[in-house]
Amino acid sequence: MAISTLAGRVLFLSAEPRLIERQLAGENLTLSTAHELRDDVSTDEITPMSVLTQYDERLGRYPYVGLRVGTKCPIGVDDIKSNGFCVTVAGNRYGKGSSREHSPFAEFNAGIHLVIAKSFERIYRQNADNLGLFTSTDFSLVERIQRGEPIDIDELVASRDALAAAILRSGGLLRYGATNMRHVAVTSLGARVDAVPRTLAEKTGRQRRGTDALRRRTAQWFSHHCARCRP
Repeated sequence: MAISTLAGRVLFLSAEPRLIERQLAGENLTLSTAHELRDDVSTDEITPMSVLTQYDERLGRYPYVGLRVGTKCPIGVDDIKSNGFCVTVAGNRYGKGSSREHSPFAEFNAGIHLVIAKSFERIYRQNADNLGLFTSTDFSLVERIQRGEPIDIDELVASRDALAAAILRSGGLLRYGATNMRHVAVTSLGARVDAVPRTLAEKTGRQRRGTDALRRRTAQWFSHHCARCRP
């Protein structure tokens, strides 16, 4: 299944501020004309402390406003959303720094649906998975996206572990959970569900399994980051 949300512009986080400014002015670069890409783009640059008073879709106004390139911070409020970018391209160790979930959340709500980098920090990548934000180290995708080729989800998850691939195919952790919890029955606390005698431990376990299904209704922002941990 191809991803239709990649029919937009590609933003190259170049190590030269003038090249980022030219993209914000409407120019489309290529991998070769973007020159050297910024390494070590941190979560503190994607969503600096000053924007963390926002916790919902409004974060989509702010991705990369803390990005420092040389002596400049070339990206301002609403620049990503208003310029139609859907893919971000960067260098090594993307998403380093603090493990804040705000960063991929801000990118996703600004219209970014794929981040391509030479390497990623593990926690950033897992947070992106949970939101349904694709990440890839395959730079051959860049030219294909710019040519307007459809990109199949199979290609984007081919190198990922089984759980990450399943979450991304579902569109994020909450949709994955909703699909895989359909068999869980929700009963009122204390309700008698059958006439078979049970121990206190069995009764408690039964109630917990039922109430766990209610988590599907929790808002995306307050649940996506705490429901999945892997070594």
